[in-house]
Amino acid sequence: RLQRQYNISVEFLPYDFSRRQPEIFQPSMRNDVAWAKIRYFYKDVRRFANERSPPVIIKGPLKLFDSTCANVGGLYCRDRSQDMFKAYVDYVFEKIFLRELDIEDENVMCNVIDTVADHCNVSNAGRQSFLEYLHGQGPQDILEIEKRADSMDVFGVPTIFVEQEMYFGNDRMHFVEKHLKELGLQK
Repeated sequence: RLQRQYNISVEFLPYDFSRRQPEIFQPSMRNDVAWAKIRYFYKDVRRFANERSPPVIIKGPLKLFDSTCANVGGLYCRDRSQDMFKAYVDYVFEKIFLRELDIEDENVMCNVIDTVADHCNVSNAGRQSFLEYLHGQGPQDILEIEKRADSMDVFGVPTIFVEQEMYFGNDRMHFVEKHLKELGLQK
């Protein structure tokens, strides 16, 4: 939405904060406060889902997934085309919250890549090149992104930077828009 209303570019940088906050994301390590945060998080997820038209069905995951394969897939799609990236994100988020997608299964994620590449008519994408990236440079790219995020004091998602100013959370979007307007970036 911001890209449609402002002369800006948006960069997708996946951030897996479950490794950084295991006391929240590892059920065996949760205390009462961590459980309360998780319950609140899912209430917020459902609030955002219900505001969509049509509303999106959200089911909490049955386990804590290692999102490396899915995050590498996002980078892979992003680097091929914006349309492919958007289709990938839409598909993965819909299916993961319906409990219909195992983001740890390479074959499943290869099928997702093939599906969105075909849908978007992207010819330079497919199973073999994705697997090469997944088992090659992809995980290193994720680690570099995480190092960059750590150096910028990122602690969760979504985090948005306008110039050097950091905004965290969907409820801060009005501050982001105010900042963009002050910079004269409206279309």
